[in-house]
Amino acid sequence: MSRIVPFLLLSFLTLLLPALQPTSYANGSIPQGLTGSSSIIYDYRIGLDRECVASVTVLLRSENETAIAWILIPKIGTDFVTNGSVVRIDADLQGRGTTSLYWNVSVLLTPGAHVVLGYSFPNACLVLRGRAVFLSPLLRFPSGARGSVSVKVQWPGASLTEVDATPSRVTRLADGFVVERALPLTSDRLSFTFSVPKEELVEVKYGPLTFVLPDRYMWVAERLSAFYADFEGNLTELFPRSPERVRVTFFLPDRYDEGPEGYVSLDGDGREGSASLNLFLLRMVDGMLEVTFMHELVHRYLLANGVSAGATWFHEGLATYLSVRMAGAAGLEAAPYLRAMFDRYGVTASDLKELMAWRPGESRGSRWYAMAYFAFERLFETDRTGVVMALRSLGRSQLATPEDAAEHLFDHLNQEGKRFLIESGLAIKGSDMLSQGIGTEIAVQSDRNSTYAGGGEIENATHLNHLLANVLVITVVMVTLAIVLIDTRRA
Repeated sequence: MSRIVPFLLLSFLTLLLPALQPTSYANGSIPQGLTGSSSIIYDYRIGLDRECVASVTVLLRSENETAIAWILIPKIGTDFVTNGSVVRIDADLQGRGTTSLYWNVSVLLTPGAHVVLGYSFPNACLVLRGRAVFLSPLLRFPSGARGSVSVKVQWPGASLTEVDATPSRVTRLADGFVVERALPLTSDRLSFTFSVPKEELVEVKYGPLTFVLPDRYMWVAERLSAFYADFEGNLTELFPRSPERVRVTFFLPDRYDEGPEGYVSLDGDGREGSASLNLFLLRMVDGMLEVTFMHELVHRYLLANGVSAGATWFHEGLATYLSVRMAGAAGLEAAPYLRAMFDRYGVTASDLKELMAWRPGESRGSRWYAMAYFAFERLFETDRTGVVMALRSLGRSQLATPEDAAEHLFDHLNQEGKRFLIESGLAIKGSDMLSQGIGTEIAVQSDRNSTYAGGGEIENATHLNHLLANVLVITVVMVTLAIVLIDTRRA
């Protein structure tokens, strides 16, 4: 998506739970009075190689008292091991936000005892055109905790170029380097960039799509091509024209939680162009890669059918709705996750009028995507056939503004759909109809008396017309027979 807030979630529950069985305390609770304290010392070590798989080892000890230490482990992690007593595993730390994508693992420490926790996670660094970005998992520790975090990069030819803050120490190695920082940290994440031997880009073609990426990410092209193949027919049914060529490229994140997940180029007539995806998608929710890819692809379909970027709410709403729905149909984790995120905003119909102020290139935040999603969800639920007919008729004229898009939809919706647009403030054209009684004042559109092949829906107006026609035919036949019988008797 163009700017949906990124999240990390690739559940490894089946791998984690067999190893993390909480110690049996009364009622499953931690003993009273045990919390993290200044006596806890953390030695957090991350090892990284050219495959960008991080091996994490955390050594914990308490100097002079029994205490509970906790650590956040990303749900994309695997192979968790520990020699300690795990007393609690929480699904998250705060119940929402990025921490809900981590396991909060609490372990019991006794004075002088050493506890080791270990796990690994993929795509700890992301690589493109001779540049790599390392992004640690969230690093949060109990108040007063002491110790350090270190990252050892073993990658021949690698050279540190930039870190997010001044580290405590940088050590150069023959085959890499080590970055070490003392607690407390100034931020929740340790990140840095480094140069690596350049890897050539390759092109992978599938239909109108051309993926451009390093060989290490070839699996990404295969995965997205398969996803597109599953839903290409749906896109063809919805839009009269398809993009002729789309070049799919990738870019590196600057740092976590900043920058778009994807974007499209606005050059040309819309039939050709590019879609660019953030490689940080590989660290996000399972299926976020597909959601963002399809989101940007829907933008390309809309541009190819005469909907300019100026109709922003229409672009973002349809792209978000279709991409999330398709991910849900594919059984990807990102669909329910994003929908739950949208639901937390508590969007109502009266909020949607704000969407008319959305302009191209503006960073509005995830609440605006939630509103745009909700608008199209309601439209499809209220009058799916009307929305489809509106999409099928795109390209006959240019939709350049939010008002153009609202009017185009309005002209194809049934009475209930028109009412929703009016009451939500998205339709200016029909606002004066509400007080006049929209149920009797708005005529049924003639082009709605046909069946949408992809949806199998027939409007009530069609049934009524057929019924009236049948009654008329029967009446004519009966009158004709009566006249014939009368003439026969007279003869």
